[in-house]
Amino acid sequence: MRSAYAGATPVVCVTHDVAGNRTLSCLTRNSSGWNNYPDVAQSVPSDGFDVVSRGTTVWVAYSVAGQVRIKMMDLAAAAPGFSIVSGPSSGSSWNNDPLCTATRPEMSARADGLWVTWQERCSANSWEVRLAKMY
Repeated sequence: MRSAYAGATPVVCVTHDVAGNRTLSCLTRNSSGWNNYPDVAQSVPSDGFDVVSRGTTVWVAYSVAGQVRIKMMDLAAAAPGFSIVSGPSSGSSWNNDPLCTATRPEMSARADGLWVTWQERCSANSWEVRLAKMY
């Protein structure tokens, strides 16, 4: 479980089993109650995600099938929902090398931007720490 505050709105993200598949879901709380975003990602390891916020925007980084991916949601939007954030190379992967295995993403919101870090390994090589600026 990971949590953050987007403005005054609490955001809680968890992984849980749904029909044998590890699903990443997030909840937000407002004056009307809880809003459920039940299917942010599929096949996510329990230690393979993180959440961070800035203003009313929430970012979720997760690893799936050896790739780090990031989704974002602006809670101030008319119909909030998660959308994929394109990686620095191509497509949705944030891996330094999309042919390598990445896991355990963590994010940080700092004055100089939003950052994501993760572990990445190519074949039998040792794990390396990667870092990328999102914004």
